[in-house]
Amino acid sequence: SVMNVKIQLPYASRQMLGDGAKVFLKTAQKNVHTITGKTRATMQVQAVSDGEVNIIMRHGALFEIRRTGSKPPPRQGRGTGPHNFLIASRSALANSMPKIITKEVNSLFQKNRV
Repeated sequence: SVMNVKIQLPYASRQMLGDGAKVFLKTAQKNVHTITGKTRATMQVQAVSDGEVNIIMRHGALFEIRRTGSKPPPRQGRGTGPHNFLIASRSALANSMPKIITKEVNSLFQKNRV
C-alpha cells in the first residue's frame, strides 16, 4: 500500500495542480473586464506537469492590470473591480488549495487502504 501511494503521488500532484488551475481560470474568466470578450476567450490551461501549471492568456491580460479607474463589478457591491482580475484569481486559488490538497490526499490514501 505504501509503495502504491509512492507510485501514485506524482499523478495526485498533477491532479491537485490541475484542479487549482481550474479555480484560477474560472475566477479570472468571471472577473476579467469584457469589451470584446477576446481576453476571456483566449484564457486556457496549456499544460500541467509535476510541479508547474501553464495558463495562457493571449489577448490583453497584461494590459488589464495596468488600467486605472477600476470600478466594482456589477451586482457585487464594493470590490477591487474587474481590472484586478488576476489578483482576485490568486486569492481564490490560495483559499481553495488547502481543500483541493486535502481532498486529493484523502482520496489517495483511501484508494490504497489495506
